[in-house]
Amino acid sequence: MPPTRARSASTVDPNAAALFVYGGRYRTGTSGPYTVFGDLWRHDPAAGTWTALHDGKGGPTARSHGLLLARPGVGKAASAELYLYGGNASNNGLQMQPLGDTWRFDLATA
Repeated sequence: MPPTRARSASTVDPNAAALFVYGGRYRTGTSGPYTVFGDLWRHDPAAGTWTALHDGKGGPTARSHGLLLARPGVGKAASAELYLYGGNASNNGLQMQPLGDTWRFDLATA
């Protein structure tokens, strides 16, 4: 199960009946720096399980406020790909470090 977070990027794939969540941020208390996540998770609501697909190493910069999109597979097949765009890499709630990059996750190899 992913750690608690807010402002993550998420998308639903109806073909796979799954929810995907990337990144986000969290902090303890009401002040101080945020922990910014760069991980990717898949939730299977039928089974009630979470699976880590990417641990945040060797991929996109950790971010909050990104956009995540599933590209459905053909017919009833599950998504073949997820696309991640942009977001904010800052761990300070009063500053922006905007990102304008695009990343592709191949779910067949995740």
